[in-house]
Amino acid sequence: MKTDRQSVILSIIDAQPIQTQQQLQQALLEHGISCTQGTLSRDIKQLHLVKYPTADGKQRYTADTASAGTEQLKKLAQVSRQGAVSFKVVENLLVVKTLPGYASGVGSYLDKLKLEHVLGTLAGNDTVLVAMTDSRAAQALYRDIRAVF
Repeated sequence: MKTDRQSVILSIIDAQPIQTQQQLQQALLEHGISCTQGTLSRDIKQLHLVKYPTADGKQRYTADTASAGTEQLKKLAQVSRQGAVSFKVVENLLVVKTLPGYASGVGSYLDKLKLEHVLGTLAGNDTVLVAMTDSRAAQALYRDIRAVF
């Protein structure tokens, strides 16, 4: 599934210096994900991955979060629209129920947004728990997410 693959791509580039699409494709295979070079190119574009120089003079892929903020919000909305089933606030938690397989994508994008009052997310197969600083922040995020739908 695309959102799972893209989530794994982001994990890979955070964990290790990936210099080429071939290295990224091999790392995906090691995670049990097979994809074509064309699919990988589209993922790189959609995730706003760019190559930055490293201290040793080489380059590595990294997420260009500065220019991707608005795009990430759109992507979160798109992924959530496709797979979100319900949202509920329970004290300082926002509970997002999704179709099976969508939770990791929704959780990953929420993490990448680095929202001010989000302490962290925990994603299973079909549920994302978003821990907020307080219940007021959870209610505000709930309203913001609902407005996007």
